[in-house]
Amino acid sequence: MSAGELRERLRCDRPRCSCRRGRTVHCPAHPDRTPSFVVDQSGDKLLVHCHSGCDQRAVITALQERQLWPAAPPRARRARSLRQTSLEEARREVLEDARRQLRRLEPYREMYADGDAIRFLCVVVSRARAVVTTLGPDEPLAWDLARAAADLERDAFLLEFSA
Repeated sequence: MSAGELRERLRCDRPRCSCRRGRTVHCPAHPDRTPSFVVDQSGDKLLVHCHSGCDQRAVITALQERQLWPAAPPRARRARSLRQTSLEEARREVLEDARRQLRRLEPYREMYADGDAIRFLCVVVSRARAVVTTLGPDEPLAWDLARAAADLERDAFLLEFSA
């Protein structure tokens, strides 16, 4: 099936719909009011893409359900060679290096978590202060929020000095 034939089968029956012209039609994987599904051809291969964000597998499955896409042939299992390719060897070396780095940084993991918590508390305190400033000194809720922000800031300082 060519890209033009697939587009023709996916066009709707509304006469003024924009799917009647161009290479964009309605996506078969979701209820598409405006065309967002592009069908192109590169050599003997069909290229399909949903600009609304549908997963490629969902699109292919929807096309297969409508019998507009061939079913995937079963893959033949290849016999693995005993010798690793250079890509597999490089991948193994990168993974070994990443594992070594994780083991090296393991003692610092708790310290990084504390640092993240302190940064989060400081962000919350600064946002609370901005709200207090917006509310003004006459608002009783502003004073309660300012007290809570001060308590959070104290907790952040204690956590920082204990680390």
